Amino acid sequence: MAKEYTENIIPNMTSNNTPSGTVSSSGCLNSSWYDFNAFNYATLTNGWIGNIANGSWIQYQFNTGKKIKKYTISNVTGANNIRYPRGFSLKASNTGLFTGEEVTLDTQINLIFTNGEKKTFICSTIPKISYLYYRITDIASSTWQPVISMIEMMEEVNKTKFLLKDGNKCKSVSVDKYTDDLIPIMISNTSPSGIASASGEHVGKIPYQAWRAFDDKSIKGLSSWGIKTIIGWLAYEFPVAQRINKYTLLGYSQYDSEWKSLMPNSWTFEGSNDSSTWVILDTQNNINDWQDSVKKTFMFNNGIAYKKYRININKNNGHASFIELGGLEMMMNISYKSSLNLSYPPTENDFLTNGMDDISPLYNQEVNPKTNELLDGGEVLGSGIVHKYHVNKSDMENITGFTIS
Repeated sequence: MAKEYTENIIPNMTSNNTPSGTVSSSGCLNSSWYDFNAFNYATLTNGWIGNIANGSWIQYQFNTGKKIKKYTISNVTGANNIRYPRGFSLKASNTGLFTGEEVTLDTQINLIFTNGEKKTFICSTIPKISYLYYRITDIASSTWQPVISMIEMMEEVNKTKFLLKDGNKCKSVSVDKYTDDLIPIMISNTSPSGIASASGEHVGKIPYQAWRAFDDKSIKGLSSWGIKTIIGWLAYEFPVAQRINKYTLLGYSQYDSEWKSLMPNSWTFEGSNDSSTWVILDTQNNINDWQDSVKKTFMFNNGIAYKKYRININKNNGHASFIELGGLEMMMNISYKSSLNLSYPPTENDFLTNGMDDISPLYNQEVNPKTNELLDGGEVLGSGIVHKYHVNKSDMENITGFTIS
């Protein structure tokens, strides 16, 4: 079956340690070709040039361990494109020493890059554990120091799929309906209920407080949240926990033609019950097609109720100083429908094509969970494993979650 991977999980770096993680290398040719440029995704005309022709290395350190299974290397455009790497290895470590403790995940030789070309590689060795440090090393070039314009890294998406057996048929259930926006029309950061907050609020001729993103208005220049920085977050805390599965963002123009550059480009949507530990529920990258007064809608699977949700923006669409957002709404799925009747037993393709990613149609969030044993230890099906558990139909509404470990 075809593997699925995340988008690039390295943020757009603007320095060796901003906005997160740490970039380092064996050295660079000069400050115009500094390390972090290989992880800055703005242009192919720039990048990193190593300090020696053969044997240079460059690495990215994640804040938490990752299992990288796919990566890309891009060549620059322009005169320096002849410096492309002819070969290299991708190695991983949890100490950052690379003195024998590291694991070699992939090695490439005899490469040829054209001007501005991006090459994609799948690791020949799959990491068994998560690693903090990933290093492109032993870089072979010509007589020139090697150049790399961009490096991207991805994890494999591991999916658990569910089908329901009903007699001699298999069924799948999908979302049919969502609530309206669960956030009330706010008139201040604390009224009428809940709490609107942000990493900052720009105060100029027009106020850009957090609550203005929740006032259900789209009055140009008078009803939006804004912050004088290019990264930041906007949050709403419910009086009681809610299970959010969908949100919308509103973009609209201000007093100049630069409004699109103020809008979020890349972000995570997160939930928390203590305002300290945040769980990433949705990730979006390179969203740049904003339209005036048009909402963008995003949906995701979520079976846990959180009190507080935020959009955590790590990049705008190019403005040097500001982020602005016209509106943020949050919804919950409330109705489901059975979408098919498949013959039993299902095939691997049935699971992959029609299986449910989310079993929240089957449970009530207010019931306390309990653990049940699977009927068997697992049956191999193609490249996956089938686990079975018998559910009494009368108990289905009381299922609160499902975890395979």
